[in-house]
Amino acid sequence: MKATIVGTIVGVVLLASASTNAYTFTKTFAKAAPTKKQKNDNCPAAITASLCVILSSFAAAPSFAAAVADSPPPSSPSSDILAGAKIFTSNCASCHAGGQNIIMPARKKTLKKEALSQYLSGGMTEGSVIHIVTNGKSAMPAFGGRLSDEDIASVASYVIDQATFDKWETK
Repeated sequence: MKATIVGTIVGVVLLASASTNAYTFTKTFAKAAPTKKQKNDNCPAAITASLCVILSSFAAAPSFAAAVADSPPPSSPSSDILAGAKIFTSNCASCHAGGQNIIMPARKKTLKKEALSQYLSGGMTEGSVIHIVTNGKSAMPAFGGRLSDEDIASVASYVIDQATFDKWETK
């Protein structure tokens, strides 16, 4: 589809260029050998070329619309984040549903942006989340032996995405 769009754009540009050249060519030669007809003439070659440009843009519209319709939405979540959401739901949500800390709510160490920024030693980064998920901390068990490195990285991507864009749903 991208090739169709590029081809359409190139075609329109070339036709526009051709109409400009035809207009210049006709105007130049009309001055060189003027006749009564040419003096009153409105450059038929340029008009014809301009009509070609207009008609070709209408002809290209359906292929352009089809190409746009076939493209995926620009803001779809990455596969890491989607995988992380599934892994989080089955392994972490029992204590951290909605980004909360059900085990120690008084400490306010949640998965929300403000809390993560304050208590993660390396700042709110995927690496910091990976470290805590892998090794555990306080009442949180280590998941290093239970989940693969790839799964832990996906969970970290999900947690950071949820916190960064304030997507945690609390009920």
